Order: sequence, then structure tokens, then C-alpha cells
Amino acid sequence: MSFSSDQAFPKSARLLKRSDFFFASYERFQTEHFRFFFSRAGEGRIGISLSKKVMKASVARNRVRRLVREVFRERREGLPGIDLHLVGLNALKTDWNSLNKEAVAKEFQAWEAASTKH
Repeated sequence: MSFSSDQAFPKSARLLKRSDFFFASYERFQTEHFRFFFSRAGEGRIGISLSKKVMKASVARNRVRRLVREVFRERREGLPGIDLHLVGLNALKTDWNSLNKEAVAKEFQAWEAASTKH
């Protein structure tokens, strides 16, 4: 399966190293399932932290990661210069199986609306 360049999610779009996850100055926002930590002095990247404490099954963690990456990939062009770190919250313990792309997109919309007010 091949992807066009607008569908790709390259390594340059991800926070990979431990030091990438520490922002000098950051803001935060919380939704039902995620806590958003973001820096406006970034490069348009995302990092996702889903602990085993919140979701024991790797299947669950990977499913949520895929959904979050997909929504971010679709919105990436509208978020230039923002590095984003998402941390999964306890609500994911029970809701991960029913979570879908639209629900994640709504949480991103809530974050975008709140972050543009500042």
C-alpha cells in the first residue's frame, strides 16, 4: 500500500526522544480522554503517552495511538509551529473500545478552540 505525500506521517512529525517531550514553555488543556500539553514554539510534531497503568492491553494502547495519529495527520497543516504531547487519562480504561476517529476529532476540536482563545 502506498501513500501520497499528504497522507504520510514521517518521523519528522513525531516527538521521538525523551528530550523532545520537555517543552521550555507550554500550555495545557484537558478533555475527557486526553491531557494536551503543547508548545507554540515547536515544529508541528506529536507525541503520545499511554501508560500501562491506564490501559494494560497493548492492543488498546496501539488502537488509541492509531486513532490519535490519524486525526493529527489530517489536521497537521493547520497546526504549524505547535508541538503536541497527548497523555491518556483514566477514562480510556473503559472507553478505548468504543472510541472512534470522530470522538478523537471532537476532542481535538475542543483543544483547538480553547488554544486559539489565548
